[in-house]
Amino acid sequence: MSERIVALYRFGVSEQVVTGLRGVLHRAGASLARPQDGRTFIIDAEGEQIPSPETSLLRLLREQREVAFQWWLGAQEDIYCRVRVMGEVIVVEFGLEGTSPQDRALVGEVLLEYVRNEREHVIAFIYDPEGVTEDRDWDDHFVRGEIIDWRHSDVGFPDVLVVRETIQFRLKNAPRNVERVADDGLVVMTWRPSGA
Repeated sequence: MSERIVALYRFGVSEQVVTGLRGVLHRAGASLARPQDGRTFIIDAEGEQIPSPETSLLRLLREQREVAFQWWLGAQEDIYCRVRVMGEVIVVEFGLEGTSPQDRALVGEVLLEYVRNEREHVIAFIYDPEGVTEDRDWDDHFVRGEIIDWRHSDVGFPDVLVVRETIQFRLKNAPRNVERVADDGLVVMTWRPSGA
């Protein structure tokens, strides 16, 4: 199965970013606390869930360069989240495996709204609910500044790719099916399947 992801590259402080995302994701029905018991779960390096108070999660976000945890959509359905600090860039990645198409769409919508509201801090946003870009290292482009030339890419295009207008030059030769729209400092690129 392809890795279904949403990724956000932005400037800021990781604890504050996650706190800001809490209100946004709440509109999609997501919570840091598991509904049946109110517990927050941090994911350790081996992938094990560690029940922790939310204050511990926020402390780890202040103190560590990488923290993984879960957002909960219901008693059993969760979204894996990893927050990384790479120099001045905060990377927030969401794993959408195991979520319904409706939940993936809703999470994508509220996060795109967040990106538009936080535009002055956003570097890039990738919404790839089908996992067509799982082999792309987005850090190469949005942390290290490398150019993407889609003519020579064997990786697909995500459903939505948003970049800061000042770095759009890093994206060369996007496929013809990509619609570009300038949006007050951002460029929003949307994949349109052939015949759509």
